[in-house]
Amino acid sequence: MSLEASNYKKAQIANMEFGKVSPVLTTTFELRLFSDIVDLDGVGTELSNTGYAPKQITNNLTNFPSTTDGVKLNAVAIAMDALSEDSDEVQSAGLFDADTDELLYRKVFSTPFVIASGNYYNLAIGDLKFSAV
Repeated sequence: MSLEASNYKKAQIANMEFGKVSPVLTTTFELRLFSDIVDLDGVGTELSNTGYAPKQITNNLTNFPSTTDGVKLNAVAIAMDALSEDSDEVQSAGLFDADTDELLYRKVFSTPFVIASGNYYNLAIGDLKFSAV
């Protein structure tokens, strides 16, 4: 799942590169699912189905090992909790900073999908892909 940088993240990168403004580093990410396309400012309709909750992901080298080729991948599987009812149609996902509630990255799914009751959204090892190239 290649991710697109949000307006907030693009501003952080620009300010860091041009002006030497140190970014505030994220300690915990939150993976959130949306029934519409979350915009690059983080505005969208998050799922509210029974059993749905954002998934918190610790930002560390165990979950996201160092890279030498400009491509960063998750090294552990990331599984959200199982839903108690069928989800609304999932059109996009957002990776937020859990502390600031800012959208960092988003993914718009080319084929929206429904998560059936008793199932969960799962990202296998390598599914989260951040690329500087």
